[in-house]
Order: sequence, then C-alpha cells, then structure tokens
Amino acid sequence: MKLNNAFIFTTVFVTKAKTALNMISNILKKFIDVIRDLENYLRAHKIIDGGLQTKKSLSAAQAFFNEMQKQSGLSMQELSLIVAYGVGDNRVGISQQ
Repeated sequence: MKLNNAFIFTTVFVTKAKTALNMISNILKKFIDVIRDLENYLRAHKIIDGGLQTKKSLSAAQAFFNEMQKQSGLSMQELSLIVAYGVGDNRVGISQQ
C-alpha cells in the first residue's frame, strides 16, 4: 500500500512540475521577445549602436528610459512594454485556463 501511495504522489508531483516548467518556459520566451523588440527599437532609433551589454549602450538605453519616465510619469515596466509592443511581432496572448 505504501509503495502505491508513493507512486501516485511521485506521478502527481512530476506532472505538476512539468506543467510549472512549461509555464516558466513560455514566460521566459515572451520576456526574450520583449528584450529583442526593445533592442531593435533602440537600434532603429540610433539610441544604441554597439553591443547591447556595453557600458555605452546600457547608459544610453538607461538615459532614454529615464527621460521617457520623467516626461510621462509611467513606470519603467510600462514604458518598456509600450516600446516593445510598438515594434516586432507582438505575440501577446491571454491564457485561458
């Protein structure tokens, strides 16, 4: 009887873990898409021109978002999403569970 309960517990745990990992994977994919779209916007508007992780590019991107925040009063998260959704494929979906 104990072996059977352990098997059921393990099966349920593994199933829930797989579901959670799939959800996390989907969130990370969307996050990467947003970052890619932000980079494309910053490059297209000549805000950055070198490597994305260089001090020069990071400072320029930060200055850009700081100025937008100052002018709009919106949060950095809101601003980055607005910019990202303004370019690229914009595959934003609503999950119905």
